[in-house]
Amino acid sequence: MPKTYLNLKRKSKPKNKRKHYHPTFRPAFIDVEGLLVTKIFHHLTWKQYYVVRQQSGAPYYRTQIQHKQRELLHLFHSEPLVSVTGGYFPVELLIDKIYDLYVSKHAIGVHPFKQRAYLDFVLSMDGRRLAGNNEALHIRPVDVVNAQSSLHVHDFAIAAVTENNEAIHNIAAETDLNAFILGFEDHFADKYAVTANLLFSGDWMSIVADLGCPRPSTKRLADIICWGCGATHDYILTGWLDDPFSTTSVILDISDWPEAAFWGLPLYKRKYDWMHGVTNLLSNTIKATYELLPTTATGARGGYKVFMGDIHESWDTNSSLRAVEMKRFFRQGYHAKLSQYYDHDFFEF
Repeated sequence: MPKTYLNLKRKSKPKNKRKHYHPTFRPAFIDVEGLLVTKIFHHLTWKQYYVVRQQSGAPYYRTQIQHKQRELLHLFHSEPLVSVTGGYFPVELLIDKIYDLYVSKHAIGVHPFKQRAYLDFVLSMDGRRLAGNNEALHIRPVDVVNAQSSLHVHDFAIAAVTENNEAIHNIAAETDLNAFILGFEDHFADKYAVTANLLFSGDWMSIVADLGCPRPSTKRLADIICWGCGATHDYILTGWLDDPFSTTSVILDISDWPEAAFWGLPLYKRKYDWMHGVTNLLSNTIKATYELLPTTATGARGGYKVFMGDIHESWDTNSSLRAVEMKRFFRQGYHAKLSQYYDHDFFEF
């Protein structure tokens, strides 16, 4: 059919086309390092950063910021990891930079409730979404305002690995981490005349990766699944319920875990992070309270799942909450709203 004016279809405009953003001004001098610092210390994602810049009519400068990041990484003695894909800062240099920065800003000091005048620092590791999923080792000071804020988390090694004992062993060896741990207290005493203490805190699986101890999901009854008190899988299944609220101190020693990656740190200086503990307690409590609803109460059970779906997408009894979801659950008052599903006689559902 010949093309004529009548049979030529007019091309429709694409829907929801994002308008190109034109900044209202472009300064002659760009403080790229200042923009990088602002983005980091305001905890902005790139999407949030775009919104803030657009509201002020300012250009983004993402390319320049990313270039500055790479430049600073090389400037501050970053080194590549050989055994795994990744890189690190010499942690003995980083700790000095951290301490000098906090002292210069009057941002660190011994907590008045401590029985002894010493500063605590925490060593830890966790996942990072940086060019994919990676594992990061970091250190943070405790005696600061809002100590749980990620503002105080200082990564010194990032590697493209999963959390496992062999990989953590390799990273610890390459970064000479155990020498740093063993000399930590003397370093602060000699250089700063300060008493300092180093701890390890993390979720349970990070401690498993560090020590090389059995996972909690082990099927072998004789396996020790508590690295501190020595409780076995068999005891958890058969003896723990006899006295579920009993407590015990760390009775094992680091020598009981010969595969430990951070062997320079005494076992009793490892702490299970309370944030992850609260998350697991909440996750299990939510599942248990759901099971209290009778199977005939289909309306309440369905509503319960929709209710929890606001916190964890597609929640069901196989779901496990993340720490960020636990915080949102309490911050938005969901704990006070659960009772609505138990306000009626079961026969009313």
